[in-house]
Amino acid sequence: MSATKVCLVISGGRVIAAEANGPVEVAVRDYDQPMRGHAAGSLGSRTKFGDFARYEVDVSTPSAPHDEDLVLPVRAHSEDWAIDVVFEGAGYFGEVAEDAIIELARCGWAHDYPADDVLYGCVDEQPRAYELNEYCQLVDVGFEVVVDRRKTLSWLRRHRPGLARRLRREGL
Repeated sequence: MSATKVCLVISGGRVIAAEANGPVEVAVRDYDQPMRGHAAGSLGSRTKFGDFARYEVDVSTPSAPHDEDLVLPVRAHSEDWAIDVVFEGAGYFGEVAEDAIIELARCGWAHDYPADDVLYGCVDEQPRAYELNEYCQLVDVGFEVVVDRRKTLSWLRRHRPGLARRLRREGL
């Protein structure tokens, strides 16, 4: 884990400039809200000039998870490709209704509204899903989600065998 210094310039509630002395992923809404996401830290010194505010932020950035470290990796990216993330989807697939997974399989496990629901279902538990969602809302772009079909079906056979059999019966 490495320490990173980040400088954010915010105007009208939007980050208009950012500098860092190393790689970092941060989602910041405003000065009074705690930072949330993969990077954890606290807002430090605050310098205000006119409508602009400059924040110094010290964060610790754990290394990004690798696909092989995840039980059910889900890949997602913003439509502008500024952010490309992989996050854990096992919690979502353990809790979501069968019909949601059936619809996801019907759309080919990617690039459609049922795949988007995977990201939305993970934002509270998966920091990378949260960061992507925050970024897309901030800059008003969409995102694409791709679920690993093979790993998901294998996981479903072990953890939700009835659903796995239903998918197989329906040729999905």
